[in-house]
Amino acid sequence: MQHFEAWILRSVQYVLSPDPSVNQLMRTFVHHDGALGDVLLSLDCLRRLRESAGTLHFAGRPDLGGMLRACGIVEESSDSGAQRYAGLYCGGQEGYLKGFLWQFDRSVVFTVDAGGPVSRALAGTIADAKVVLTVPPSGVRVSASRYRIGQLFPEAVPGREPELTVPSPHRDLALAMLARWGWKGDRPLVMVHPGSGGRSKCWPLERYFSLVGTLLAEEGAFVVIATGPAEDNRFLDRVEAFCKGRERIMHLGDTDLPSLAALLGRCSVYVGNDSGVSHLAAAVGSPTVALFGPTDPLVWGPVGRWVQVISAETLEDIPVEQVAKVVRTAFADAATYRGGTKRSYA
Repeated sequence: MQHFEAWILRSVQYVLSPDPSVNQLMRTFVHHDGALGDVLLSLDCLRRLRESAGTLHFAGRPDLGGMLRACGIVEESSDSGAQRYAGLYCGGQEGYLKGFLWQFDRSVVFTVDAGGPVSRALAGTIADAKVVLTVPPSGVRVSASRYRIGQLFPEAVPGREPELTVPSPHRDLALAMLARWGWKGDRPLVMVHPGSGGRSKCWPLERYFSLVGTLLAEEGAFVVIATGPAEDNRFLDRVEAFCKGRERIMHLGDTDLPSLAALLGRCSVYVGNDSGVSHLAAAVGSPTVALFGPTDPLVWGPVGRWVQVISAETLEDIPVEQVAKVVRTAFADAATYRGGTKRSYA
């Protein structure tokens, strides 16, 4: 009942007040259960939703909600897999869930199924209920990010690429971590992320090792090799063995997203596969070299101010020399790229 009374009060204030700033009272519920890369392809949508109204509540994976909160994209977040939301997925809503949803003036569901149970449940509870299809129709080669924006804001004019602003405490901690590892800011900092959610999306690990060796020897770089929970023990053991005994190289294991974002924001260049971390690197403004094989980079490529995608039918067809050349270009551009946007596909 308390939620319903709050909703009535805000509705009356919105109707009676001629002041456009009353939109600050609007509360928007966003349901997005995608993984890191998929949510970041919706970053421009989330930013524009936040700018068009007051409070944004993000229901999705808890680590992503925490990152979006920390970076100021949303004010509130909750775990979309929590028991409170069970009614959204089974076609029935208990009183507590209805009471919770009544506090919202608008809902936006990011989904592959416009007629799915979540979309239907929210449309039956929240008057202004919108659905954003996340996957462009078959044969339509347009960025998934632009496709989503076109559904929510048809008149939107492309502007600056959306960017995650990492809060200063996380940036300070990242700098302190790098200092402990031995990076003093006097040489290029490169992060490589050789993993991905699918093996077919991974450039061979030996080629990453060869690339890192080249960057250490020829460019004097300091290299961080990042791995995550998707990598198995054998993969991690190979990375550890490669790093052991070498100078200016560190292995970063699984870490929280705000800390990873802060480290990426310090990098001169990032190199990785078609993965969520590649999308995160682009989103925080790090010059990003993304390697794509079976996935169409025009649709699913990272969105950022400096993004170079190298693609081939199979990732084994991408030579180390080609990637190293693009990384050198990124080094040369790093001092000036932030004033504009660079995105290309090779």
